[in-house]
Amino acid sequence: MWGGAGACAYTLAATQRMPARRKRSTQRPMEAPLDFTSYKAALIVLAAAGVVIPLFHRLRVSPVLGFMLVGVVVGPFGLGQLAAVHPWLDMMTIGEPESIRGIADLGVVLLLFMIGWSCHWNGCG
Repeated sequence: MWGGAGACAYTLAATQRMPARRKRSTQRPMEAPLDFTSYKAALIVLAAAGVVIPLFHRLRVSPVLGFMLVGVVVGPFGLGQLAAVHPWLDMMTIGEPESIRGIADLGVVLLLFMIGWSCHWNGCG
């Protein structure tokens, strides 16, 4: 019932229309080289905060002040201004205000969150 010449002809015709499988290459077509320049500002701020925040914690000073100090020191209006004179400072500071703007905005949001977290309902009214 299911066998016969018609079934074989259909199977043969279906396999002839199927495209041949391509061999997989070891290199991906959309692969691009890793570029850390877009992450430079975030990496500098996180690395500096990783040094300053434990120090401030040990001195029993608020870590919020540590984050503010890190932003001022590595930012474009701190050591970033000296990068033109001392080229080695360029890799440890952020020279352009546009590149740190997103991190600064996130810092303001987190600062407001911490202020709101410490505010009690009884004292807000």
